[in-house]
Amino acid sequence: MSKPSLLRRVFSATWNGITRVRLALSNILFLLMLVFIYVVYLGGAPAPLPDRAALLLNPVGSIVDQKSPVMPLQALAGDPSPADNEVLLRDVIEAIEYAKDDPAINSLVMELDKLVYVGISRTQEIAAALEAFRESGKPIIAVGDYFSQDQYLLASYADEIISHPLGGVILEGFSSYRNYFRARGSTNRPWNPSCATICPRVKKK
Repeated sequence: MSKPSLLRRVFSATWNGITRVRLALSNILFLLMLVFIYVVYLGGAPAPLPDRAALLLNPVGSIVDQKSPVMPLQALAGDPSPADNEVLLRDVIEAIEYAKDDPAINSLVMELDKLVYVGISRTQEIAAALEAFRESGKPIIAVGDYFSQDQYLLASYADEIISHPLGGVILEGFSSYRNYFRARGSTNRPWNPSCATICPRVKKK
């Protein structure tokens, strides 16, 4: 039986070497995947809380009742900017309620620098949870350099506000607008802005 040619032996040795390297890399990647799964799901236990701690409430973005739907292309583009981020109102209230009943939490710190918008109605709901937290005997502290109107309204429910000596507060004042309606086909009636509906025709004597 004749021996294989030199060229064939070279190709065979090269192919065997490539096969061994491929199997070694596959085994290494498999082991790395096992280590990653162990660290993420089994090994990374959260650090225990200290005996006494404060709840840090630092919402980023706008506080909303329901999050806006995310388009698939926007999700692929990456995470939204802090200004576009949304925080559920229910999550904020539940965090305050859990901290009220947690004996390890002795105070609440509101860091409102990155809060973009919350609104009056949602502020009132958060304020009710803050009042219940205060009634449990735990103080509330608000911290910030500059306060917008929404931020300061929420910070006003704290027992103490800590601000930078050169900081400031932007107050524009809240306002409401009342809608007035005119009935269809009643253009001949006089319109009085003080009435929410069409005022009756004034009879002349």
